[in-house]
Amino acid sequence: MYASTSGMPASRPVMAVRLPIAATLLWLGALLASAVPWLNQLDAATVLSSFWAFNPNNYSSVLAHFSWAPRVSIAILIGCGLGLAGAVTQQVLGNPLASPTTLGVEAGGQFGVTVATLFAPGLLAFSPDLVAIAGGLIAIGMVIALTWQLGFSPVTVILAGLVITFFLGALNMAFLLLKGEWLGNLFIWGAGSLVQNNWGPFMELWPRVLVISVLILLLMRPLQVLQLGQSSASSLGAKVGLIRALALFLVVLMTATVVSRVGVVAFVGLAAPVLARLLGARTLASRILWSTLMGGGLLLLADTLAHWASTWGDGSLVPTGTTTALIGGPIILLALQGFKNTHHMPGQESNLAGFQPRRRAPFLVSGIVTGLIALTVIVSMSWSPGLDGWNWTPVTQWDDAWVWRGPRLLAAMLAGVALGLAGTLIQRMTGNPMGSPEMLGISGGAALAMVLIVLTGAEVGRAGQL
Repeated sequence: MYASTSGMPASRPVMAVRLPIAATLLWLGALLASAVPWLNQLDAATVLSSFWAFNPNNYSSVLAHFSWAPRVSIAILIGCGLGLAGAVTQQVLGNPLASPTTLGVEAGGQFGVTVATLFAPGLLAFSPDLVAIAGGLIAIGMVIALTWQLGFSPVTVILAGLVITFFLGALNMAFLLLKGEWLGNLFIWGAGSLVQNNWGPFMELWPRVLVISVLILLLMRPLQVLQLGQSSASSLGAKVGLIRALALFLVVLMTATVVSRVGVVAFVGLAAPVLARLLGARTLASRILWSTLMGGGLLLLADTLAHWASTWGDGSLVPTGTTTALIGGPIILLALQGFKNTHHMPGQESNLAGFQPRRRAPFLVSGIVTGLIALTVIVSMSWSPGLDGWNWTPVTQWDDAWVWRGPRLLAAMLAGVALGLAGTLIQRMTGNPMGSPEMLGISGGAALAMVLIVLTGAEVGRAGQL
């Protein structure tokens, strides 16, 4: 069901020795790196005992007990939960690159919390999990709808997930800009922050993660049946659609529960299963076990790096989601080296032709497009904010309004034309109907270059910026 990198052995897969060794080194390295700053203030025994006790007469001991220990604990808990969710997602969709992040579930959970904060804060007071779960279900439903006709091929699912992630992220940013006085604190939270001040969040979260994990493990046997393919599994009496829906619901439940507490911690649910498989996990049971363990170690390591960056920098908080993305990116590149984009959801054939739009009369298409452009120009010139709020500008006053609105209108139209041409060329060259400058990272790379120029104060001129 996964894209193969080599021929599968005829005998039962044997766990590679490097897998437990790598997991052990990852955990020891992450724990040691996290504890090193405290070893200058406390002895090793006191640092270890800070997980269950503290010395009220020693400020460092109190700080370690109520800040460092719960942060380490919640990082391990969330990392294990996301690693488990990622392994199950890949098994259900038969996609080695599927995860809560690439399917837009985490962005959907964040979107649900943002909308609830603005329009229904009472729901957050009742339970932040409900709105996060609703947002996650909406996101994964949109991804499935976009990729249904394409057979869930790995790259297509990733692109669809990125589309939904960018779309929901843009909505979140729009809300932040419009209602910054209400959503300012959500900006750091949305980037993924594991900063803790007490044991309350961990004690509230661990029973929920444990219950969801047990429910997922109860689906172990049905999930193993899915490896036979849809037709074979159905002939054995398995309700394939129900199994997939239930497993994906539990994945959304796990991810949304985490997102509602600490924000988006990107790529842990993808990096952990990919790393476990690259190190030799072959069976479903081994992938789930080692993905869970790898997830806890990876998130703890990423959070430690974020804490170090915050300490060594100018005091600005570096979100944990930033470091998880930096760690997850190279692991994804390693995974892409050995996978082919020829696999689809088990038992389902690819139907690329069904995705192609029907040809329509050129005059009809050009007429609709011209009408939409004319309507956009009219609304842009007429409807705008003023001293008395939003109002319509009469046509007789368009000459005066053009000085202010005309340049922006023309710039938007020319930018749209340029991006449309770029997207068309990319889709034509790659043969991918979902390719675009945003999906290939061109827009993000250009934005990063501009940010670096501004931060460094380099005088490069317009030509250098281009």
